[in-house]
Amino acid sequence: MAHAASSPAKPCPNCPVCRSRRFVNVAAGADWAARAARADDDRRRVLTVARELGWTPDFHINRCDDCGFLALAPMPDAAWLGRFYGGYYASPAYDAKRHRKIRRSRRRLARLAPFVRGGDFLDVGCNLGFACAAADEAGYQATGIDLDAEAIARATDDFPACRFETADLPDFAARHPAAFDLVHCAEVIEHLTAVHPFAEALGRVLRPGGVLFLTTPDAGHFRRPRNLLDWPEVKPPEHLCWFTRTSLARLMDDHGLSVERFFFSLKPGIRLVARKR
Repeated sequence: MAHAASSPAKPCPNCPVCRSRRFVNVAAGADWAARAARADDDRRRVLTVARELGWTPDFHINRCDDCGFLALAPMPDAAWLGRFYGGYYASPAYDAKRHRKIRRSRRRLARLAPFVRGGDFLDVGCNLGFACAAADEAGYQATGIDLDAEAIARATDDFPACRFETADLPDFAARHPAAFDLVHCAEVIEHLTAVHPFAEALGRVLRPGGVLFLTTPDAGHFRRPRNLLDWPEVKPPEHLCWFTRTSLARLMDDHGLSVERFFFSLKPGIRLVARKR
């Protein structure tokens, strides 16, 4: 049963990114659910899907007062998240935008040309394979991984020149260390319950000197709503954590990845290029 908005704050652990003890409660799940139920965007859909799977918003959101990282506490368990992402509710909407998404991926690869050109390309959380299709056009040997087997099957049929696999990144990286020149990871890391194993795997799968391009919502952006719960990117249990540039650069550095550039964005989003040391 969801706790009331007035329930006492739960004790916080240390910040998962920087280990600071200044990891404090800033929002209650019941307050978020009340807003999401009235929202005219993805928040209401996410809440509906999650409730149909038996999830209740019995959580708090914690923020690190040192690096700015935010995360749910407690996190949903892995088995439940597997059910949530099996036949991912958002895939039909992505498919409807396939041509636009492929064009965006082409632009991204052109922007990344000064940092890396050609070689082996990996899209982490590839969904229906659109970034891989663009990478194949650009001359890369393209591979995509995703946890959604249905999406992987569709991508395999639609883009046979690319290789696709149903896998999580840590397992895949253990089997393919130092195998890629460019790793593309767009809007994935905010879905994770544990960010350090994922970042370690990003570093492991890259060759020395290889490049990571990563995007995620920006909790420290000047256009993020002052009230965190008014931000559409706060939509647990789909999004489980939120980074600032400071916290994300700290995480990358801990795993052998040096941020070379943050691209400017008018929307509250981080787009970074990091290089494997």
